[in-house]
Amino acid sequence: MNTLATLAVFPPEDEVRAETFVQTLNLGQLAGLAEGDDVRILGFENPARDLFETTLDLLEKAVDGSNPDDEATVGPSLHFVPQNAELRARFKLAEVLGSYTTLNALLDRFAPVAAMATENLNADRVKALTSFEISQLRNYRDQIATALEHAHAKLKAWEITQFDAAEISDLSEILSEARARYQALETLLGTRLLHDVERSVERLYAIHQKIAGVERTITGIFLIDSEIMFVPSAELVDIVDTIFRAIGDPYVADHVDGTLLLAARNLLIQVVSFYAYYGREQIYRIFGTRSGAESRRRVSNMVSNEIKTLFSACKTGNRLILTRVMSHTEREFEVSIEAIEREACHRAIMEVEKLAPPRKSTNAPKKQSFLSRLSDWLFR
Repeated sequence: MNTLATLAVFPPEDEVRAETFVQTLNLGQLAGLAEGDDVRILGFENPARDLFETTLDLLEKAVDGSNPDDEATVGPSLHFVPQNAELRARFKLAEVLGSYTTLNALLDRFAPVAAMATENLNADRVKALTSFEISQLRNYRDQIATALEHAHAKLKAWEITQFDAAEISDLSEILSEARARYQALETLLGTRLLHDVERSVERLYAIHQKIAGVERTITGIFLIDSEIMFVPSAELVDIVDTIFRAIGDPYVADHVDGTLLLAARNLLIQVVSFYAYYGREQIYRIFGTRSGAESRRRVSNMVSNEIKTLFSACKTGNRLILTRVMSHTEREFEVSIEAIEREACHRAIMEVEKLAPPRKSTNAPKKQSFLSRLSDWLFR
């Protein structure tokens, strides 16, 4: 893998600039990699993909006349089945899939969300999807996954002999189409997540560059270009959610560059640690109003609480392990809320410590009283 992977950085959409420029990020440098290092990702299984295979295999065995599962338990027979043949077949399909609404959603090939799931969208179209469209696609993917789980549970519990060959064939066709749509949705949403992670890294780097140029003072005011430094908490929460939603996605885990994720992790720790104490004037004033040990302890608690408050607003808590492979050793990095919170807190406290008044030396000689000094002078 090329450890000097790069990522183009474009100006944020909400910033108006006189000139347009492109800056290339050295992801290897941001990830802390040396030449020849590699980053591996410990991926995970895709339960929905495996469940599709198991369920369709169960139906295929039923069509062949073999026992689909020797250990299957026989559940109660279906009750209140409509007498009309067409209604009866539809009732059974709806019962297996969970509801008539789900059945209609899987049968409808012309609904906008279904069409979008099967349409071959180009990269620009994927990037241009609105948050509402993304939400619809996620809901549709979740609906398919829920229908699959329901179908598998029902088929395992019931005697498949309650379904004739035509009904089993119809169900198999519906689930095969559902699998194709699910895979298309995985690719579409995963591709969009990859793009969103890149954008998140761009924004983190832009904030990090501002942080690198601030003038720090004991009053806690940070200045850059004669303006007070500002890290928007809402945007930071959105960035954190985006990154952690991505690392829990099987498609992303299979296709993302580990160098990008390690760079994102490092930038996130640096930005979050700065967020915990930037412009917090009251944090620095504590040093002037309290004794050394007490002030440091209180500042540490305030920094820790700021970071906990930030991450408590994040809705996604996935976890992924990255392994940096060096020439003679390997090192694991955990990408999780807990790990980043812990490292950001430690970094923030170390940064605040640099601006704190020097600690009083415990080995300083005690001040002598007047009588002691007089005695030393008389008997010198």
